[in-house]
Amino acid sequence: MGMIDNRYKTAALIVLSGVLGFFLGGIAVYSAVRQKSEEPIVLHPMPNRVSPMGERVFVSTRGRRFYPWWCESAIKEENRVWFTTPEEAAAAGYTIAKACGS
Repeated sequence: MGMIDNRYKTAALIVLSGVLGFFLGGIAVYSAVRQKSEEPIVLHPMPNRVSPMGERVFVSTRGRRFYPWWCESAIKEENRVWFTTPEEAAAAGYTIAKACGS
């Protein structure tokens, strides 16, 4: 009978250790996420941002739309043509892209 009691104690100890480890791991992940989320997260920059370079915009070599400098577009860097201002791009016949919230 003493042998059965030790098996139950061992099984209970293993299960409790696993459960405790699971919850401690969850607490660690939660605190790490919480610490990171204290900093402001910017998913999309504000449309009126001005870079240190000015209000530069780019166009695709194949398209007719222009994008602000901060726009995360799928246009490859080698396919971009840069203009100094949006007005310059508009004068060249390009229109603003709606994809970047401008």
